[in-house]
Amino acid sequence: MKVKSLKDFYIVTPIKDYKVFNKDLINLISKMPENKFENITKTDWNLSKETPREYLTLFYKKISPYMNKMCKMLQAKNWTIWNGWFQQYYENDFHTWHRHHKTNWTNIYYIEAPHTAMLTRIKDPFTNEEQIIDAGEGVLITLPAHVLHTSAQFKSKKRKTIISFNSCFHD
Repeated sequence: MKVKSLKDFYIVTPIKDYKVFNKDLINLISKMPENKFENITKTDWNLSKETPREYLTLFYKKISPYMNKMCKMLQAKNWTIWNGWFQQYYENDFHTWHRHHKTNWTNIYYIEAPHTAMLTRIKDPFTNEEQIIDAGEGVLITLPAHVLHTSAQFKSKKRKTIISFNSCFHD
């Protein structure tokens, strides 16, 4: 087997007027049941799909025009989102290296990320070099789902809150 190098990329999308939007998302997320998963203090990842998620309705409505722009940029005709969830990280929380299966793209929206150390790290599969994603609060990151990524353990009294979802751009 031969491996040929192909440069990859991720998309950085700042969301307009994110401060009020983020407050509304936090208020809706605060209504979600307390639920821990692995090393993440609060998430709805493993709750029943029938669990109401008002925050996702608001979120999808707001990001729809941005997804349309990405669709055009990627020369696709349509886009689909599925498996949306939130994660809230507190001191010593982390998410191990992983990738997303059965999807083309994984997406991370930063609601609260007061420190650079709280941002997602990605790994180059050929060099094993780690890179912190260039983002911050109010930014949506879209990266190929095969890219290994992690939320490293951090030592902060402040909270990190994200919404993550899987997507596909297609004809």
